[in-house]
Amino acid sequence: MKALTFTLRTQQPLLIPSYRSGDGNSAESMAYIPGSIIRGMFVQRYERKRGSALEASEEAFRRLFLDGSVRYLNAYPIDYRGNRSLPTPLSWRISKDDKERTQFKIFDFAVERDEALEQPTFLSKAFCRIDEEDKVFFQEPARVIRYHNASQQRMVKRKEVSTVFRYEAIAPGEAFAAVVLAKGAEDLALLENLAEETSSEHIGKSRTAGYGRVEIEDIQVVPDWQEYKPLGENVESECLIFTLLSDAILRDSRTGQWTYDLGAYLGKEARDVFFATATVGGINNKWGLPLPQVPALRAGSVFVFPADAFSEGDRQRLIQYGIGERKAEGFGQVAIQWQGAESLQAISLPKDKDTRPVSLSTQSQSLARRMAERMLRAELDRRLLDALAGLKISGEISNAQLSRLRLAIRRAQQEKKWGPVQRHLADDNLRAPARQQLERARVNEQQLLTWLQGAVDEENGGGVRWTLWEQYFAKGEEVRRQVAGVMVEADNNMKLECTLRLIDALLHIASKKGGKP
Repeated sequence: MKALTFTLRTQQPLLIPSYRSGDGNSAESMAYIPGSIIRGMFVQRYERKRGSALEASEEAFRRLFLDGSVRYLNAYPIDYRGNRSLPTPLSWRISKDDKERTQFKIFDFAVERDEALEQPTFLSKAFCRIDEEDKVFFQEPARVIRYHNASQQRMVKRKEVSTVFRYEAIAPGEAFAAVVLAKGAEDLALLENLAEETSSEHIGKSRTAGYGRVEIEDIQVVPDWQEYKPLGENVESECLIFTLLSDAILRDSRTGQWTYDLGAYLGKEARDVFFATATVGGINNKWGLPLPQVPALRAGSVFVFPADAFSEGDRQRLIQYGIGERKAEGFGQVAIQWQGAESLQAISLPKDKDTRPVSLSTQSQSLARRMAERMLRAELDRRLLDALAGLKISGEISNAQLSRLRLAIRRAQQEKKWGPVQRHLADDNLRAPARQQLERARVNEQQLLTWLQGAVDEENGGGVRWTLWEQYFAKGEEVRRQVAGVMVEADNNMKLECTLRLIDALLHIASKKGGKP
């Protein structure tokens, strides 16, 4: 395939918000530069060179930017060897014990499912490169986090008129390999001239706030460009492995409906699938309006077909022209037989740049800690609601007993100790009628008294076992949040607070029902 290749190197933080950023006051950049951004850059340069407004009916404009004859692929991070990395296949698995290691063995379940692998888990790496010796190098762009305070009144910073924004952007100095595919040499020559027009460009969001400047470097026209080298020729007779190298927007070939099934799009039945989904959208810069959001298959999805499902000609057409919709923007790039080795070796990359953390001022550390704590508490609030949805007190218990329990909980909240609840439930303090009611009442299938007594277990050695916390809040994982390198973890005070809130809320719900099931 004929291609125009060049490097985009960030000179300022680059912010291209992900569709999954979530909070309206924060934005997290994608880890790559979408083809739609690169196409928009060339459209602006083409308009400047033409010197007049663009016409969608113009044949050259449609060929260059609209009908898919020219495809602007996503710009992916460049690894330390100068190679363009690619999305990590979703069929790769590793042992759970290897998650924190820098070198480990990768098993490709698309080639062969290793039943002997205990606790196989997914890889959390976004981009990779496979060399000739089946060694894998992972690549992730560095990021920076910045905070901005926007005010309705100039020079006034106050709660009522100011809003804090948190941006997680790609750091300056990161390099991305961009590729533009075209059929005709004349089109590539024209695009090469546009790329050489100026070496600097601004892309992405918040350009007036110091974001988005990139340098265009190493511009080349490659007559026979290949995105990958096929591996595993020994399995060609057994299966064909399709790997999506970008998100793909597909419709079922029979119904015309959106689909996540590559087999339904191609009219073939896949033997095995490993996929993830995404929702993609965009912005029409001409009108300043958002594009409709549509479902898509995520880059890295893998589909395995029988070896005779596609002819050699069909394979080459799919590789050259892509699949699905919006191919001009880089969607639908596919690799066939890129994977083939049953196992690969992951290798840690050398440290080719200074990765020492930036020291924050005392004020910035305090702000980062408050933000991380708020994020952590918001997550714990969500888990509290989830826990209450699955809990219920049944059996008759009087509101008087529920009120006494809640008073003990409030004393524990004030003292920040479990002691008041523990003393209330002690044998010496609990009269027989009250004990009988607590034993008759049930939390799901467990006695309410037993459930409360086991909520917090203060061991003889001075340690504490937070039973309800582990069951309903931690769920077997570390509960923490990090902002700008400042980590906030759930300490014992927070664990006690969440435990008491859960019990108090459950008792409150029961009291509203009059102590009856």
